[in-house]
This record gives sequence, structure tokens and C-alpha cells, in this order.
Amino acid sequence: IDTAGSYLIVAGSESATAGARGVITRLDLDGNVKDARWIVGGVRGVTLRAPRGMAIVGDTIWVADQTVLRAFGRKTGRPIATIPMGSMGAVSLSDVTVGADGALYVVDAATTYSARGVPQRKGNGKVFRVEGRKATVALDHARLVQPMSASWDPIMSRLLIG
Repeated sequence: IDTAGSYLIVAGSESATAGARGVITRLDLDGNVKDARWIVGGVRGVTLRAPRGMAIVGDTIWVADQTVLRAFGRKTGRPIATIPMGSMGAVSLSDVTVGADGALYVVDAATTYSARGVPQRKGNGKVFRVEGRKATVALDHARLVQPMSASWDPIMSRLLIG
């Protein structure tokens, strides 16, 4: 939810000639579509493949997109930055949240899907910490199986992982 802009922001994908591409849609707070194709992969210099979780920090929307974290202008939708995490073992980033320290925490489900839609685990789930434009692995453990969501708990000052 973009409370400053009074929008709901939804990530998804659509079919394209070369497969699928990511799309981010804006809706008003009543759920009415305001801009169905606000940010679209392959349009106006945007790279967006499979967007999932998002977080807003100031005027920047951070989007988990496969093995990279992408930043877009909150007002314009223009690309700002791309932070690759594939070299650190990212497989399928699924969500991003902001910690009390101002860093971004990005969870990786470490799962791909077969042609039949069967999940295939590709190593341990991970949590990455992004400060500035630098990513590091914050947590990598065999018991972290397919983390799909993250949220910062300000009362207990801790990261919650779903």
C-alpha cells in the first residue's frame, strides 16, 4: 500500500510473445484499477520478469524479481536500480521488507517449478540484507524451507519470516 500516494500496488505477470513479463498495476484504495500496466517489463526500458513482494522506502518501490532486487520511482514508475543476488545463491526472491535499521531484508524461497507446476527445492532458503546498494547473505540455513514472506515487527524489533 502506497499510503502517501493513496494507491494499492499489485505485482504480477502477463503472457508475452517471448514467454511472460512482469507487470505492476496501481489501484485506488477502493480497488478500482487506475493504471493496469503502470510498470511493464520490456516497455520504456524496464526489465521486470516475475515480480513478487514489494516494499516502499521514501519515493522508491523495491521489488523482488527472480534473482534481483529492482527499484522504481514511487511516483513515476521509472527504473532506478538493480541489485543482483544470483551470485550469492538467490534462486527465487519472494518478498522484501524494511528493518528498523533502514536496511532491506529480502527472502529467497530457493524454489523453481517444473513444467507441471511441481515445486523443486534448489538449496536452502535465504535472507539477504541490502544496505545502500550492497547485498549480503544475512541468513542461510537448511531449516529455512521456502520462505515466502517477511515483515518487520517494530514492537519486538525482529524480522518475521513466513
